[in-house]
Amino acid sequence: MTSNNPQTSLLYFDGVDDYVEIQYQTQLNPPTFTLEAWVLDLSIPDTNLGIITSAPSTKNNFKWGYDFAEQTGRSFFALHVPGGSTNAQVNNSLPKNVWTHLAGTYDPATKSQLFYINGKLIKSYTSSYKPEPPPSADIYNLLRLGTGYIDRSGFGGCFKGYIDEVRIWNIARTEQQIQETLNKQLTGKEPNLVGYWRLSNISGNKVTDLTGKGLDGIIHGNPTSQLIDNPLFTTPQPEKTTTFDVDIKSPSGTPFKNAFAQEVSFKVSATGTWKPANWEGVDCTTAGWEGFEYQNLMKYPNNNSFALLAVDVETNTVLAELGSETTLVLKPSQTITFVVNDIPGNDGYQDNTGHLSVTSVAQIP
Repeated sequence: MTSNNPQTSLLYFDGVDDYVEIQYQTQLNPPTFTLEAWVLDLSIPDTNLGIITSAPSTKNNFKWGYDFAEQTGRSFFALHVPGGSTNAQVNNSLPKNVWTHLAGTYDPATKSQLFYINGKLIKSYTSSYKPEPPPSADIYNLLRLGTGYIDRSGFGGCFKGYIDEVRIWNIARTEQQIQETLNKQLTGKEPNLVGYWRLSNISGNKVTDLTGKGLDGIIHGNPTSQLIDNPLFTTPQPEKTTTFDVDIKSPSGTPFKNAFAQEVSFKVSATGTWKPANWEGVDCTTAGWEGFEYQNLMKYPNNNSFALLAVDVETNTVLAELGSETTLVLKPSQTITFVVNDIPGNDGYQDNTGHLSVTSVAQIP
């Protein structure tokens, strides 16, 4: 891989037995948190490969924590609780041989588990997660960089590639906050930053915690340091194909921006069903409910009731109904939102249930 970016010397994880381990501390397992990292993936996963994992230290069934991980054809931000997991999952592998920024947040007030790739919200999930203190002295969480659940058969694949700028915060950062700092080197003294590791900052067999709290990582295996493009100087390229969930509980919907530096045609399709809050027993597709008797009460009364709409954010103009695949032509930086055409009001959206997702494919070489 060649580029004009400044280079830095980073630990190279060989995908066999290289990883960094950080001992349990309560501040690294907060109930509200954000996990961030830059990743350059060279793996071809055929099992569960851990990128960053907060994992139990033994083989017992006590399982809670979080991770970024990858399997064949998918990548995800997972939250683990005793008895199961919730995955904010993307059905695409991480791009290979390029730097990709990952961020996962959890807010217990809203039970929102959000997964961002390159500063863009890709997947949302509702889950109940509450870390608990270790039940005994020999059962506690270890934070591992470059591997998964190495104490569990089938869940311990090691990551091949590079990891840098690992950050843990005790707040659920917003999309804007993530975007503002993903290309910036931190001081380590930022408010709410509880752990910060640059994989270029090596002292002996340790990766230094740059918050000054002494949460240094111990290097395992025999990783070598190699010159590689500095991720902080990386401008993530927009993905041609993206799939994301629609917030059916929000009258503002889910925004989508043309991030290409040119006018682009996007083929857009939507799937799923949902139930409007005030109409029990009604399952709506993205096409909505034709002939609904209270059409005039809709947020957009000139469009099909309960349909999924594409709306220009600046002009509030409906560009399309997503009952079938459609093509949207967007100017550079033009932002639209995908929103269900519900009845506005305090309870018109917030109690909606179901799941809708949108797939957008940019029609460019």
